[in-house]
Amino acid sequence: MKKLVLFFALWLAVYSQTFAQDTVRIVLDNETKLLITSPDRASLRKLKYLDINHLVRDAIRDMDKDNVSKTEKRVNGNDTNGNNNDNNCDDCDDEHTIRINVGNGVRISRRASYDTLLKQRKWMARNRWDVDLGLANFMEAGKFPDNQNKPYGLSTIGSYYAGVSSNQVFDFYKSPIKLKIGIELSLYSFRLQNNNYITRNTAGDSVQFRNYNLDFQKDLKSSRLTVSYVNIPFALRLGMLKRPYGNHFITFDLGGYVGYRLASYAGIRTTDNGSRQRTNNSFLLNNWRYGLEFAVKIDHFRLFTRYDLNTMFADGQAPKLNLWTLGVRI
Repeated sequence: MKKLVLFFALWLAVYSQTFAQDTVRIVLDNETKLLITSPDRASLRKLKYLDINHLVRDAIRDMDKDNVSKTEKRVNGNDTNGNNNDNNCDDCDDEHTIRINVGNGVRISRRASYDTLLKQRKWMARNRWDVDLGLANFMEAGKFPDNQNKPYGLSTIGSYYAGVSSNQVFDFYKSPIKLKIGIELSLYSFRLQNNNYITRNTAGDSVQFRNYNLDFQKDLKSSRLTVSYVNIPFALRLGMLKRPYGNHFITFDLGGYVGYRLASYAGIRTTDNGSRQRTNNSFLLNNWRYGLEFAVKIDHFRLFTRYDLNTMFADGQAPKLNLWTLGVRI
């Protein structure tokens, strides 16, 4: 690690006489220092978008490989001998090449080798893990039931959604469009209001939302319906305002999802002694779900919304409710 950092600092120091006007010195310990030079302050500010940890990890990984001798350092397209053959390097191992461009602002690109491989292979895939957190609500004929005092109206703040997904993002050479597809586990917890709870009628062929106080002369502290799904999300991704190192400042995802219900249960908690009751039941929920999703990312902030095209419950056995979700993706 120390040898790598010292080599990196020494390499930049060699060119600092030519290009550097501003310098950032990072002291890691008493013996190890990282020196970054730049023509001006504006160029240095661009480094705030650079993941130094990622760059160092990649370089250390390359050092542990047998073909470290193939690792090449370049400045403005010139190799270590001063030859400008950035686009014609037949002997270079692109997967283990680190390109550091100095001039017109400092640019340290950890995506240069990936872009070269993409050009050769025409398409490539990367894996990404996402965590979703958001709010959920029912919609009936385009309106929220809680605004109409329906017994199945939900508490907007108290009804939440959480999901975790593993996604493959496919890049295509010279295409602004990317394809994302993955697998996801999601959990919905819907909180009913005004002492209402969910149950099935005596025959079990329909779902009812009833008032607990009227049925049992007790008030409810909370009443929830919890449902979990496994989903397959997919989307087309369009990026805008590409940064020097390859990522986009703004991206839009437009796609959908198909899911299958894993489990569902209803839980209530009374106000008298706080006792909890849990009922595991399908509540005539549709096993399958499908819908549309739209997501936008601005810098590192990502916002998404989903809408189920099919109803949550079986037709004719419960109100026609569609699920709507709004949240952030981290």
